[in-house]
Amino acid sequence: MGRLQAAMPKNTNVLVLTDHGMAAVNRGADYSGGDRPHGLNSGHHLRGRPGVAIVSGPGFRQGDHFGRSWRKQDLPTLASVYDVTPSLLTLLGIPVGDDMVGTVMPAVSAEGTGTVTTHDSDEWLAARSHQRGERVEDDPERMRQLRALGYID
Repeated sequence: MGRLQAAMPKNTNVLVLTDHGMAAVNRGADYSGGDRPHGLNSGHHLRGRPGVAIVSGPGFRQGDHFGRSWRKQDLPTLASVYDVTPSLLTLLGIPVGDDMVGTVMPAVSAEGTGTVTTHDSDEWLAARSHQRGERVEDDPERMRQLRALGYID
């Protein structure tokens, strides 16, 4: 981490996350824009090992173990996969959506810019209606990649 940080400009924040062995679930579910992540999910994290987040830079607290004592039983509660996006938004000075499940990681010391109701406003969605994604099932190469990674059978 020290070499990586030394190669960056002084004001750079670095966040390194592990892929901790999630497995796809709800593969037959229909995910519409109104679905909430806690209702249906595409990554099941109960079978995998806990992930690791390594952080460095001016936007993170340094050396205080995020305001709590360092105990093994605390590790699962330091952050969730849902906390990554709100944390990155805060570091970038972008308001966090009230509709997001996660919260800003305790390690982030940057000041937030408040919240917005959602980033997926009607205006935002309408402006991007032409960018509808393709179904992954219709892309043989993507399906091959997902099988090779073990996400689908």
